[in-house]
Amino acid sequence: MIVGNGRTGRAYAARLAGRDDCGPVDLLGAEPAPALARALLPSVLSGELPLHLLRLPPLPTPVTEYAGVPVTTVDRRRRVVVRADGREFPYDRLVLATGSAPHLPSIAGPAGAAPPEGVAVLRSAADAARIPDGAAVVLGGGPLAVEAAFALRRAGRAEVALVHRGPWPLDRRLPERAGRALAARLSAAGVEVHLEQRAESYARAKLTLADGQVLHADALLPCTGTLPESRLAREAGLPVRAGVLTDLAGRTTDPAVHAIGSCAEPARPRPGGSLLRLRADGSGLLSFGSLSDAEESVVLTDPARHRYAELALRAGRVAGAAIIGLPHAVAAVTGLHDSGAPAPRDLLPLLLGSPAAVPSAADPLDAVLCHCNDVTGRKLAAAWRQGARDLPALARATRATTGCGGCADEVRALCAVLMTERSAT
Repeated sequence: MIVGNGRTGRAYAARLAGRDDCGPVDLLGAEPAPALARALLPSVLSGELPLHLLRLPPLPTPVTEYAGVPVTTVDRRRRVVVRADGREFPYDRLVLATGSAPHLPSIAGPAGAAPPEGVAVLRSAADAARIPDGAAVVLGGGPLAVEAAFALRRAGRAEVALVHRGPWPLDRRLPERAGRALAARLSAAGVEVHLEQRAESYARAKLTLADGQVLHADALLPCTGTLPESRLAREAGLPVRAGVLTDLAGRTTDPAVHAIGSCAEPARPRPGGSLLRLRADGSGLLSFGSLSDAEESVVLTDPARHRYAELALRAGRVAGAAIIGLPHAVAAVTGLHDSGAPAPRDLLPLLLGSPAAVPSAADPLDAVLCHCNDVTGRKLAAAWRQGARDLPALARATRATTGCGGCADEVRALCAVLMTERSAT
């Protein structure tokens, strides 16, 4: 039994279904079917992707999905979960994949109450459709806030602003010079950037900042973080801090209950930082690992073009990176990260996008293109030859592009190469 039919729950169900020893799997979730890839909502907001491309592929048997009704109770003594409609589902093993909920600032209204007119979160297709026209202000400086601000400008909004308490966007992930370059790219795209600012109040399409500035805001999008959805675990008597406490294998103190994804909180944190890859303004952004304690480092800074790259090397391999505005470097360094291959001796050509600087694989198709779902070029090529000839079909066949969506351009490029090869023969 898996509770939570978002991307994490569905991906876990699909992996279970692929095992030879898999029995029946029930997937319960509050989201109506078909579930959507939330990470791609900014592309819907910008008008670059139609909504149907966000639909996650159907699940294979033996998974049975029960969508659209939330689970309200976990009864660990009887080993059943209860939905809001009163229906009970028994389980042998329970996996909580309930995700997280937006953390809204106080100006968005009291907790649990409907937000005031003009305030909209970005968690579903319905949310994107409800964002009012006119001037828009995005609150926050994390990945969703940055993507939303760029997307609103690409959608043609004349007035878009970003208000962030930190000293630069993505200040928890990027060093200062990379963050300043990102802020400059936002400004160059037409986003009015307000850093080290706090929103004080919002009423009648006006957002008042702590320093007294008043911004016109027909739409206010709080992208101020999330909180783990841990209520079910807490009410079931499982240890909870912010998220459900688990070990590194996702096990709770109840051997029959696991928790995975953003609702879980391992008792011992995993070492190193996760890979963050954003489309941003189309030029690409990459951050992973640690830039400190490097045996060797290289920094490329180009303030005039708002570009920055920093690599940290240990034992001849890239151990940390922060890159903004250099799409070829993003692709090349991501490949090095995934393969674990040694970095080339001359790193400058790598950052500038020289093909000769990228170590060649035994077969380029063995490279992973979709990192969220571990889909290689070879798997995509096989699906293409079996009739999946465009992005939606390949997504259904392989789940590529249904995670963060950052691989969509690479998947399209592979389609074009395969089509050219087919035409040549």
